[in-house]
Amino acid sequence: MNPDKFIFGFNANLGGFTAWAWGSYLETGSGPSLSLEFSRGNFNSEINFMVPFAGFGTLITFNYFGHSRIGGGYIGGGIGYSFYEAYGSSGYPFFRYERYIAHSLTVGLNGGYKFVTRSGVYFRTGAFVGFDFGCYWNRSYTMPIYIKPDLAIGWTMR
Repeated sequence: MNPDKFIFGFNANLGGFTAWAWGSYLETGSGPSLSLEFSRGNFNSEINFMVPFAGFGTLITFNYFGHSRIGGGYIGGGIGYSFYEAYGSSGYPFFRYERYIAHSLTVGLNGGYKFVTRSGVYFRTGAFVGFDFGCYWNRSYTMPIYIKPDLAIGWTMR
């Protein structure tokens, strides 16, 4: 890798999800994503377009990238928003589960490692962990911890 060159990458990310199982119900604010990645020098940024179950989301990260000859490690932070279909309670004392659109606004930290081949194909692994403010305004109890595993394969144009 040449850190002096601007690198543009495109990757498919298996991603992961934030989930809270309540009975037989599952809520998620993340999922697989297609991502655009930009880097130059020690700066690395990524825009993820996620497809949670019955919804859509974005996650933007800004990272410090420590270069080595064949890749490098990254650490940074980011902010994300998603909306997705969830199940919630209509209220006490008569709990009736209903579908609604949940919203997730997340701020967190991420880190990982990227290995780049000579042809520009790269493999990346890491995780994004943050606080989900959606736990305050969604109808049912959702977890305030947002976890997005990062397992991606992509290609860089140098």
